[in-house]
Amino acid sequence: MENLFGKVKSPENPWFKHFKDVWTDLTTDNPTTLSIRQKWLNKKKKECKEILQEILRSEKPPRADYREMAELTLIVLGDTPPRGIHWSRPGAIHQARWMARNLYSMKMFMFAEQLEYDEETVVKLERLNLFLGLFYTPMWMSSTLAADAPANYLQFMKDMMKFKRTDPEIAQGSATKT
Repeated sequence: MENLFGKVKSPENPWFKHFKDVWTDLTTDNPTTLSIRQKWLNKKKKECKEILQEILRSEKPPRADYREMAELTLIVLGDTPPRGIHWSRPGAIHQARWMARNLYSMKMFMFAEQLEYDEETVVKLERLNLFLGLFYTPMWMSSTLAADAPANYLQFMKDMMKFKRTDPEIAQGSATKT
């Protein structure tokens, strides 16, 4: 997010604060989803949807904020979560809460038209959500066992090498941050 939108110097992100303030005015029945044209990204999309559906259907589903992240990711990828679509009211907006960046970014993209963001902002949100939906969320959600972390990280780095052809700025930025 920082690579695309710049560093926020205040404790609370003003984009998130605005979104939280207008949340009750939004119509949530027709969220925008990602349109993916590249064959390898569509294959990745299918894999991600399967991973997240399996995690959400497990006997021990993830806690609330992780569940919301998985469900929002499925929605942004054009799928319906196992328990249907439920919108959680926007919560914490403090910069120290990393998950807030993901949750807000997904919702801001899905409702960008109603929020009347300019085209540049919508494109940045779309790029960010492509990264979050296809790479970050599935990697994070499937890294519950410490023993799996090295293999997941290696796969993530391989994916970022390939993703550089699609979005070098985000791929490079994520590779240097991890």
